[in-house]
Amino acid sequence: MNLSLKIKLLIMFLVVALMPVAVAVSYASMTNTNDTKSQLFTTLRSVSKQVSENYFAYLEENGRIVLTTTVSLANSPASEWIYALESLKLEESVILAGISDASGKVVLLTDPSKWTGSWTAVGADISGKAFFIQMRSGQEYPFSESEDAKVYYTMPFEDVVVSEKAKPLVVVFGKPFTGIDGNQYYLYMISDWYDVAQNRLLVIQESLFGNIGSNIFTPEDNGNQIWADTNADRVNTFLHSSSFGEAWAFYQEVSVKRPESLTLTSPDTKEYTLDGQGRFVAVCMAPFWYPYKIGFFACMTNPENVYEYIGSSTRQMLVVSGIIAIVTVALSVIFTWNFSSKINRVVKEAIRIASGDLRASASHEAGLKGREFDGKQ
Repeated sequence: MNLSLKIKLLIMFLVVALMPVAVAVSYASMTNTNDTKSQLFTTLRSVSKQVSENYFAYLEENGRIVLTTTVSLANSPASEWIYALESLKLEESVILAGISDASGKVVLLTDPSKWTGSWTAVGADISGKAFFIQMRSGQEYPFSESEDAKVYYTMPFEDVVVSEKAKPLVVVFGKPFTGIDGNQYYLYMISDWYDVAQNRLLVIQESLFGNIGSNIFTPEDNGNQIWADTNADRVNTFLHSSSFGEAWAFYQEVSVKRPESLTLTSPDTKEYTLDGQGRFVAVCMAPFWYPYKIGFFACMTNPENVYEYIGSSTRQMLVVSGIIAIVTVALSVIFTWNFSSKINRVVKEAIRIASGDLRASASHEAGLKGREFDGKQ
């Protein structure tokens, strides 16, 4: 296909002029997308880590309370134990504190008339309760990285008798002590997990792209058990591995990445697609010294806003580049027209001379006449 000189020049000018614009737009779009996601992942990491720090602050606070209370109980007559228990009830989230003897018989409770369960009354037998069996077996765990002391504590579990919340989840803290009478006793303190987790431990944070939510979970072989979630409907539910789609391998991989200490916590991030919708998450796990496998999760609650933000920025760049392209095309057409016209005149003159026509061209004669006229003047 033979193209005219004007078309060839126009194509050349457009390629030279528009190629940098196309490269610049492509690079700017890619940079904007990467920067946006990088900023979002940084925020998600901070939320995930903050939830873990909140959790271990709660653990340390309650562990130290139980530890110091048992020291006080061990040095006080039984008649004064009620004062120590009443002080526990003033602590945030504590809904019940009690003391049992070595056989599991409850000998003292905070305001026992408030609780209707048989095991929450003075004289009740709690020897069959899992937490008491474990505590009596000597199970105790560290509760802080700053000291070597240990107390007993459970993971959240459901108890409809103790907690009146819609989601009756509690955590029990406890420790044995020897009374002045020389007998063994057990202090147990029941914390309203649902209340403290939903209102104190979890983080809901606003970002440029929308809200970021969080949850606390236990990873298992076939899914995650949710203990707390900014989406309250998911509290105390089990999400099967199929609920995570292609991301399940990510959660399995992260679940074994337990740091040596809290200071070394570094949440992993992931972007994946679930049911056709993009997801952005960050997850970190409890350190090795903590006895239970527990994870701290942060996610973008409305990820479509992120893609809309990226798309909007890209569209703006395309509009600007389109205006530049239109101006470039217009200038290229004008420049090509003028430039090709001059070249065409030179080519025609060369063809005329090559054909043997040595007469001066009309333009050349016009120039000579003009000079003659000037000379006569």
